[in-house]
Amino acid sequence: MGDSNLWQDALELAWISEDKLLAYASVVMQEDGSYIEFRAAAPEEVELVYTLLECASPEKGTEQTVPEIIGEEAAWLFEGSKSAEEVAEVTQNRVQLYLDER
Repeated sequence: MGDSNLWQDALELAWISEDKLLAYASVVMQEDGSYIEFRAAAPEEVELVYTLLECASPEKGTEQTVPEIIGEEAAWLFEGSKSAEEVAEVTQNRVQLYLDER
């Protein structure tokens, strides 16, 4: 089992041993008096998770463009060169243009 496929590996283990897991259920009482029930996943639930994993794609990193635009435009407001309304309009237009071009 590789680190990059940790979830898939865990699901495979659950799938392989589903006969044993189906008999497993546990209820835990929390400090606030609420209960949490743990149970084995049904085969169709495991299959759904597999499907979701196959469709998932990782983020390419932390997106900084929008916060940078906001910071650049907010500087005009704090400097006193533009009103809040002007800054909001320009910021919205720049962010929308960026999102449209992505």
